[in-house]
Amino acid sequence: MKFEPVIRLFCWIACPVLAALSFGVMGSSVIGGLLMLCAALWLCPACWRAIESLTGKAGSRVAVAVLAVPLFLLGLYVANAARKPEPIEPRPRFSSEAEAASTGQSAVPPLVDTGALNFFRHIMAQDYLVALAGGQSALNALAMVNPVERMSSSGLASLYDANAAASNRAFKGRRLIVTGQVLGMRISDTDKVVLELPGADRLFNVQAQLHSDPHRYSAPVVEGQHVELYCTLYGKVSDDVASNLYLEDCSDVDFQPDAEAYASNLTEALSGWLHSGGKHIFPSDQAAAYFLVSYLAGTRLPSDSPCLREETPLEDCLVALEDRPAGTLFEKAYGDLERWRDWLGLPAEGHYRLSSR
Repeated sequence: MKFEPVIRLFCWIACPVLAALSFGVMGSSVIGGLLMLCAALWLCPACWRAIESLTGKAGSRVAVAVLAVPLFLLGLYVANAARKPEPIEPRPRFSSEAEAASTGQSAVPPLVDTGALNFFRHIMAQDYLVALAGGQSALNALAMVNPVERMSSSGLASLYDANAAASNRAFKGRRLIVTGQVLGMRISDTDKVVLELPGADRLFNVQAQLHSDPHRYSAPVVEGQHVELYCTLYGKVSDDVASNLYLEDCSDVDFQPDAEAYASNLTEALSGWLHSGGKHIFPSDQAAAYFLVSYLAGTRLPSDSPCLREETPLEDCLVALEDRPAGTLFEKAYGDLERWRDWLGLPAEGHYRLSSR
């Protein structure tokens, strides 16, 4: 073979290098190191001659050299799989700025208080209810929740009849309180009750599909009855004969389920932020700081406060807070804001005080 001397020289060089590497790998994986050592020995030209003598077949050295490569790669894979990742040391937590300064490291907030998160959930549910009703709420001030609009079914249909595109931008997907007289009832293909309400004219009615959960609309419905529904607006659907405005998931005017869902989502987001630190996902720094202060207010409550328990009804929590002025509670919480600022990436200056607290 023309290039055999060059190949032999390369193998003589590679053999001791790979053998030394295999001994180093044995520290983390004996099996992987042995496989790599076998592959390194097979690459040695002296091993070729020995194998040819044992098998009595000339040319076996080529097969041995070729098999050494996948054997070495297999050993390398086994060694890497057995290697344990280096443990990541957790970032230390300090109970005070002074303790952090003594170690020369930046302060990290203490562990997140589950009871205070439960208090935050109750407070946000109440804020949401006040915001939907059009009262004075921080969620209104932060432009995160708008008051629920109340419209007659005929008035809503007239808006769509005049300009469907603009009405879709304003109302589609939103929850509205829709009122009107029941003109008729039917069962949809999905076995849901649909109420027909007055529309813009006799060829453009409003179809209100009741919520699938019977507890969300439990009052009996009869034709001619005046109803008040809390619905999600789906949009206008037209065919060759008539048009209909469709409302979905209609229920009694009860904001409590939506308030609980909204508060739970906010609490989950806040909890993740408090644990991980860094950039928040809220609409503004003002919103993030307000949510943080609301959480910190919960840390100021006595340990036996019902507001610190998740299962406590919202009404019981509000009763428990009647003897404790909210202004005083939140004023103390503002004093704790500075300790969290670096960890949570909040700017040093900001207007964080909202009228509802």
